[in-house]
Amino acid sequence: MTATLHPDRVGDLTAALAPDSVAIGASDNPKKVGGRPLMYLSKFDFRGRVYPINPSRDTVEGWKSYADLTDLPESRAASRGGV
Repeated sequence: MTATLHPDRVGDLTAALAPDSVAIGASDNPKKVGGRPLMYLSKFDFRGRVYPINPSRDTVEGWKSYADLTDLPESRAASRGGV
């Protein structure tokens, strides 16, 4: 049996396939699972905003890190009705 995607049922996948920003749990060690996404985002030149989440570090692999999703600039703007 072959699955067929129907455009009227799929919807807009732009946000999933080409996001403006990503927030990810992050490690300073690119050999760990939490360190790989940052390495690949850099390697493949992701042009969106990147928000590493790590509650115990101010930076991760040279990126400014956030302790929690609620600390992200976009989260604060959304809570004020901005984003």
